[in-house]
Amino acid sequence: MGLTGSTELTAARPDRHTFFDPLETDIQEEMDHFDWIAVVGFVLLTASSLAIDGIVVAAAFGGFLLSLASWRLYDGRPWEALGWLFLVGSALTLVTEPGGAVFVAGFFGSMAAGVGLLFASRLEWLPDVWTLEESVSN
Repeated sequence: MGLTGSTELTAARPDRHTFFDPLETDIQEEMDHFDWIAVVGFVLLTASSLAIDGIVVAAAFGGFLLSLASWRLYDGRPWEALGWLFLVGSALTLVTEPGGAVFVAGFFGSMAAGVGLLFASRLEWLPDVWTLEESVSN
């Protein structure tokens, strides 16, 4: 199989090179089991913020987002993994509480970059950097 590995990595997304049109597809068709884990995890962590200190919940969010990033990277979606890592930066900003302009830039900047990468990855606006094409030589 060599360096290609494209059959394993594109098996989860066989229709990779078509344009995603949100008006023509149902969102539930595009969501996989990691997306549902993320939704349930966010709901549980948000509900736990009513009973647990905010710093502890922010640290738990950071750990949860880090695990989502590693799952996405393992699943062959590097742009989504990078987006989740930026969201880990937002959670880290909440835990460290730098204050002032550093907080605003750290929290909202990494939040915007993370959400932007997640949407751009799902809408396939970013190049495919994960799979290698085999060169044909005669």
